[in-house]
Amino acid sequence: MRAARTFSAARGGLRGRGIVVASDSPVYEQLTRGLLESHAESVPLLFNLGLILFKSGQPERARDPLERVLLRA
Repeated sequence: MRAARTFSAARGGLRGRGIVVASDSPVYEQLTRGLLESHAESVPLLFNLGLILFKSGQPERARDPLERVLLRA
């Protein structure tokens, strides 16, 4: 719950009821990486990071976190 509050507070609440806006990708990437520092094995966080990177046009950077998800699935 704390992470959700941090995430929401950092963006002043999510726009469009949780829809990620492409221009916000660096913010979401930074927040997700910050959360991964204390939850390095979190499959949802790794998946979200991969998705953020992929949707922001960085498929080569998305590969590592997504492969880590597959190893833990």
